Amino acid sequence: TLVWLLYRGLGITVIDWQGIAFPNPMVSFFYVDAIVVATVVYALLCQTAIMSKALRRPALLWRWPVVGLLVASVVWAGVVYLGKRTHGATASDPYAYSQMAVDLADRGTFLHRFSLFREVSPLGISGTPLLPVGYHIPRSELGDSPTVWATGASVLLAAGYRVLGETGLYVTTPIVALLALVATWALVQELLRNEAEPVRLLTGAITVALLATSPEHVDRLLVPMADAAAQLFTVLTLLFTLRSMRQLEGNPRRALASLVITGVSFACAYWVRHTQLVLALPITLALLLPMRHRKASALKVAWPIATVFAVALIAAIPDITYRVRVFGGLFA
Repeated sequence: TLVWLLYRGLGITVIDWQGIAFPNPMVSFFYVDAIVVATVVYALLCQTAIMSKALRRPALLWRWPVVGLLVASVVWAGVVYLGKRTHGATASDPYAYSQMAVDLADRGTFLHRFSLFREVSPLGISGTPLLPVGYHIPRSELGDSPTVWATGASVLLAAGYRVLGETGLYVTTPIVALLALVATWALVQELLRNEAEPVRLLTGAITVALLATSPEHVDRLLVPMADAAAQLFTVLTLLFTLRSMRQLEGNPRRALASLVITGVSFACAYWVRHTQLVLALPITLALLLPMRHRKASALKVAWPIATVFAVALIAAIPDITYRVRVFGGLFA
């Protein structure tokens, strides 16, 4: 009651903070809903601890909360992600990604042909108003036009479209987001590999729950955009980078498969969102760390990094080819 009175008296809001770049850190202490939830969860954990002690089964203390939290998170995510997903596409990002997917599935190209442009072109007037937001001026007299967005996410949408028709355009991103939750769980298990099992599993369950219910996360996956796919492949890149790092410290010969998967995941992350090229830095640093205490030759130090980037380059050839053909250069 006292917290609620302070909350009201000081006029602290926890609803409109999204518009602030750096929200007031004191807000968390006055977030009544979160305090109530935390209190109930803590009480349940205490009751579980007492019961498990009485039954002489201490594993109940962490196994049941883990299972319950994971099941609740996945069920909630499945219902919300698929139940609240969009049934259409507009604006720039969702429309452009969807249109690229349809063109790829139906015509084998990411370019969209605006037939009206051919009729306007001979008139000597600008055809720019004919194009929706997110599309460049046509690259041919037939009106073939590329979008301003990377094409990787549309490949996934095109697969969904081929399997489920238009519905596939709108359920693919939620499905990818569910896979991102699984990848996040695996990443936590890899990060905490040396911790006790209760710590590792409880941390993983809490992480998945926080991500699954994040308003920003949900907002970005209900429409056909690239955020969920970028998240999935970024997490996979970090996961297999860490796994490669661990295997290089033990038996380097076992690391080859993980290095290849790291390269493919890195290429997919780049293909979905070109800013993910920044992942090259943590990949390089992580693969150098296993060699820090060894007097290894330059070849032994370089081969894991070279393997990852060689595989990534090969996997990224379709995007590189597209950009060169359509825009005239890799960085255009």
